[in-house]
Amino acid sequence: MADIEPIVTAIESTDSKKEQLQKAVEELDVHRDSIQSCTIQWKDLEHHFSCIHEALKKRVDELVEKEKSFEAKALETREMLEKRDEAVAVKEQASLARVQEQKDAALAVIIEARSKQMEVSVDASAKTAGVAENKGLWKYWSTVESKLRLLTFLMHLDW
Repeated sequence: MADIEPIVTAIESTDSKKEQLQKAVEELDVHRDSIQSCTIQWKDLEHHFSCIHEALKKRVDELVEKEKSFEAKALETREMLEKRDEAVAVKEQASLARVQEQKDAALAVIIEARSKQMEVSVDASAKTAGVAENKGLWKYWSTVESKLRLLTFLMHLDW
């Protein structure tokens, strides 16, 4: 019978264990709504955090794309400005060369006009023939003199 005693004790304790289990199930049943509510709330929170994570990831991707686009445009703009600077330098050199040619041409005109002035002065002093001839010479001389003044003025400009 020694072997049966533990079985009898176990059978007698089953009633108390059954009562304990029933109390535990009843207590779980009381808290079941709270547990379900917490589970639902957790799922809602998890979904919310998942949406936030996806939105942040999408925004970061957009910002990376915008940064790449901005860098590409900045590089393109720098290259365009360098080309414009080169074009301006070429045009500036061409303008300076053209101005120098104009100065040289003006100087040649001035030299020619001065040499004509010398000839006219010599001719004027040599000729004292008629008043009509002197008036024509005077008109020519005033025209040459005004051109000389203009050319001298232009030569003094520092283009």
